[in-house]
Amino acid sequence: PQYKINYQLDGTKEVKFRGQFKRDTSMTAGSEHWCIQTPETIYPPTTIMSFGATNTGNGCRVSITTLGRLSVIIGSTNANYVDISSLSYIIG
Repeated sequence: PQYKINYQLDGTKEVKFRGQFKRDTSMTAGSEHWCIQTPETIYPPTTIMSFGATNTGNGCRVSITTLGRLSVIIGSTNANYVDISSLSYIIG
């Protein structure tokens, strides 16, 4: 996964994620799984949640906490890949 910082005209910055990662065998449907830790410079001001796509079409929840921990909750254990490209937020 990658992230990009877009500078906005109002002086804020938008953090936009893209990419996907392969599901770990320990990831079960309905359970939260921590995936990556982001750099402190892009920690969000509040916990951010977004819808994520999977290869099964069931989708998942993607979230990032105020401490930069990105996690997912998948809807089906048949999912092999999780896409996080829908996750973005504004930082000061």
